[in-house]
Amino acid sequence: FWTLSTALIFWFLFIYAPPRLIKLNAIHHFRFTGHLIGIYSISLGCVFNTMMTPSSLNGKARVWHIWIGRIAMIGGIIGFVFGAYISWWPIGNLPFTFAALITSGGILQITFQFFGYRAIKRFQKLKEQIEEMEMDEFVVEKSDELAALKTEKDSALKSHIFFMVGVFCIGCGFPAALRFSREFGAHHTIALFATYATLALLVKPLSSSYTHKPKPDPSQHQESINETTNLIVE
Repeated sequence: FWTLSTALIFWFLFIYAPPRLIKLNAIHHFRFTGHLIGIYSISLGCVFNTMMTPSSLNGKARVWHIWIGRIAMIGGIIGFVFGAYISWWPIGNLPFTFAALITSGGILQITFQFFGYRAIKRFQKLKEQIEEMEMDEFVVEKSDELAALKTEKDSALKSHIFFMVGVFCIGCGFPAALRFSREFGAHHTIALFATYATLALLVKPLSSSYTHKPKPDPSQHQESINETTNLIVE
C-alpha cells in the first residue's frame, strides 16, 4: 500500500513536474516558489513519516518523525494557500474544472491535516492524564477510569494515524492522480476516478497496518508456562 502511493507521488514530483516547471520558469515566480516548497515539504514528509513511525529503529526515529511531521504540516498549509492563489487569481488563469478539482483536493488535504493534528493533541493530553493518575496512590480505586482513559487514548492515536495516512494517500496523491490520468488521453476521466478511488481505498488498510497487533502464538505461551513451572519445581 505504501509503495503504491509513494510511487505515484515520486512520479509526479520527480518525473512529471520538473520539465514542466523548468519550461514555465516557475521557480522565478514567488507564488510558484511558495507552492512548490509547500507541496514538496508535505509530500516528502508524508512519505518519510509513513515509513518511519515513532517506534521505528527501536524508538530512535521518534524525534525525526515529530520534527519532519511539524515541517510537513506547515508546508501543507503554505502549499494550499499558494496553490489556491495560483488556481483562482487572476480569474480564468486556469480552466475552471481543473481549478475546482485541484482546490477540492487541497481542501481535503487541509481537512485531514486538521483532524490529524487535533487527534494527536488529544492523544498527548490523555497520555499526560494517565501518567499522572498512575502516580496517584489511590490508582487502584480508579482502575475503571484509568482503563477508560487508556481506551480513549488508543482511539485518539488510531484517529491520528488514519487522518495522516489520508493526507498521504488522498491529500498528496490527488494532484498526482489528476496529472497521471491525463496520460490516458480520451479516457482521462475514467482513469482519474479509478486512480483516486484506489488511493482512497488504501487509507483504511494502510492506517490499520500500523496499529494491528498480531495475536500471540498459543504454543509459545504454553512453552513459557512450562519453563516457568520447571523453574518453580527446580
